[in-house]
Amino acid sequence: PRTDCPTHGVLTVTVQWAEPNARFTMAFKTRAILAIQAAKTVEGARSIMRISWDETRGIMERAVARGLLRREELEMPHLAADEKSYRKNRHFVTLLMDLDRGCIHGTSPGNGQASLEVLLNGLTKRQKSAVQAIAMDMHEPYRAAVETSFPIPRPPIVHDRFHIISQMNKALNDVRNEEARELAGEGRRDLVGTRQMLLYGQENMPAKYQCGFAKLKKTKLKTATVHAQKEVLRTLWDCTGVREARKHFGQWATWCRRSPIPRVIKVVDMIESRLEDVISYCRHPISTGPLEGMNSIIMAIRRAGRGYRTAETFGMAIMFFCG
Repeated sequence: PRTDCPTHGVLTVTVQWAEPNARFTMAFKTRAILAIQAAKTVEGARSIMRISWDETRGIMERAVARGLLRREELEMPHLAADEKSYRKNRHFVTLLMDLDRGCIHGTSPGNGQASLEVLLNGLTKRQKSAVQAIAMDMHEPYRAAVETSFPIPRPPIVHDRFHIISQMNKALNDVRNEEARELAGEGRRDLVGTRQMLLYGQENMPAKYQCGFAKLKKTKLKTATVHAQKEVLRTLWDCTGVREARKHFGQWATWCRRSPIPRVIKVVDMIESRLEDVISYCRHPISTGPLEGMNSIIMAIRRAGRGYRTAETFGMAIMFFCG
């Protein structure tokens, strides 16, 4: 109902079952939100609820906006930052995750320094002071964003262990490929079919690879040496303290530099340049693992939506399903 007051003009009566200027009741919106969550797509929910695509999308966007307005000022001691692509040709969205609660706190277009700064500066003063550590990979713009967004003393950065080991695995594969070509020129097939085997940690080696792995360990091939170096590097995160971890890395780096394998030296230099942020794991054992684990849900959202044209719409969808 509307009134035409001489003093205050046209006024609309506020009702309990709908938002101001809404075309749907709250009960209907609730059913539409459940349909979107079940169908995973706007189009699927639209056909179930028999409304237009724009109306369904509007319900979804307003649901996210209400959730953000309702959000309480909760302390988040451990955060994780990472990027997700939503289109080809390097189109990214930056994600900030609350590791303790296992949910996405916010999204921002792009994967540069400004993208993460927007999310970190959106935290209140109390929330910033409560942050104990932030997990991320070695993406330099994210590291710079932490330095500019937090007052001194800044929360420590914990570089993701899985990202570092993946770099060592890439070095191992490069060395294996190069050495396999050299051996093929001599008519040898020592490394044929070993790519998958070398990706396993020694403790997780399947039975079908045990015999071949035992033979490889007895050789003097560079590949066997690099695999051993990778396994020793993995034990860095088993150290009980920063001092022990620093000593462990020093011994490992010395060993690697004595063996003339340039691809491995490149990984050693990379870790050494960020060593304090790597061994900070001993004080704050966190990683971007939970955020990577949510990657399957986020990629399912992208596939179900047949891709997204803008970072804003992709970020909104992530917040709707994972926020």
